[in-house]
Amino acid sequence: MKISAAKVSDIPEIIGMIDSEFPYKGMTEKEMEERLNGSRVFVFRTKVGREVAGFVDVELKAGGKAFVNGISVLADYRRNAIGEKLMQYAIKFLKKKGVKEIQLLVKVGNFPAKKLYKKVGFRFNKYFHKKIDNSIVEEMQLTIAK
Repeated sequence: MKISAAKVSDIPEIIGMIDSEFPYKGMTEKEMEERLNGSRVFVFRTKVGREVAGFVDVELKAGGKAFVNGISVLADYRRNAIGEKLMQYAIKFLKKKGVKEIQLLVKVGNFPAKKLYKKVGFRFNKYFHKKIDNSIVEEMQLTIAK
């Protein structure tokens, strides 16, 4: 499986996954293109044939920190370790960028996602200060060893 930086031509498929998994984000194609052209957000994707099968969106923050804005794998390709490989790729990339700590948010009841995050090294940090999509949310964190 090849993972690479998302391209402008991938945006419609990525936005489709965002709309399906994270409808509260309301991301437009123009906003995603601006993110791809910036210097703080990195979106990586993998394809099966010509179809984007999954993506991960990470953002550099100040002080050696980063945030996972989202990860999604199309239902037809789940349970094939694609999410795990995308996360490992993103973690390795962020480590090369000098990141020491990565955070993400996950709904308390999203057990498949939490299982994935724990598998790649994330741990519960605290409950988030507000609900997202009317759900209680956890903040998870991964500290990168030197």
